[in-house]
Amino acid sequence: MEKPDCSSAGAIVERFRKKYPGTFDPVKPRTPEQEAELREKIEEEKRRHDMRRRQRMFRELMGQMGKRYEGVRLSNYQVSHPGQKEVVDSLRKYGEKMLEEIAAGNGIVLFGSAGTGKDHLIIAMARYAILKHGLTVQWWNGLDLYGQFRNTIGNDNQTEMGLIRELMNPDILVLSDPIPPAGQLTEFQASCLLRILDGRYRNCRPTWATLNVASGQEADERMGAPLVDRLRHGAVCGFCNWPSYRQRGGVES
Repeated sequence: MEKPDCSSAGAIVERFRKKYPGTFDPVKPRTPEQEAELREKIEEEKRRHDMRRRQRMFRELMGQMGKRYEGVRLSNYQVSHPGQKEVVDSLRKYGEKMLEEIAAGNGIVLFGSAGTGKDHLIIAMARYAILKHGLTVQWWNGLDLYGQFRNTIGNDNQTEMGLIRELMNPDILVLSDPIPPAGQLTEFQASCLLRILDGRYRNCRPTWATLNVASGQEADERMGAPLVDRLRHGAVCGFCNWPSYRQRGGVES
């Protein structure tokens, strides 16, 4: 067998070494300071990636809610009534230990007349849940939700069970006024809502809701006690019993 020309190979390596200095140098171990700096860079990139994910989730929520609610926060909620301060304070306390409340399956229920800012408050809390803690939040208006359930009838692309499973997934489900504007829930609406609330209740996944009712008794009568009980158990309940913003020319709902 012909012997390889090592001198020729050596010349090639030498030319390569001159053209790309340091290529064949032995890898020097990093110092503890360099290791710490590298870890910090990796962690910083993870934090940036996570913040971009949270901002994307919040934009998606705003896509559901609408432009009116983009800037809502507890800090810019107008407090001019003693009851408002009480409700806002209770929400701040919930927010201070939000991860514990979510882990326990404790929700939020805001009830009262239309136009009192219930959706402002609940979406401000959702904003905090997403941007501060990276929790997943899904929002539904009651009428749209029941319409979506009707759309599953005879639909091969989305079944009723598939929609219910989808509503089981988020850390927090927000229901905006699941009670019809007048009268009680229909049997179909009550059945759909019970399956959602019961499934989330059993799995300690909280549901936040805003209800346009004047009292807990009215909520029981129009929504049904089994549904209301699942919403209220362990939840922060706020009675929004102040005048409507819309009647005063405001924008809250």
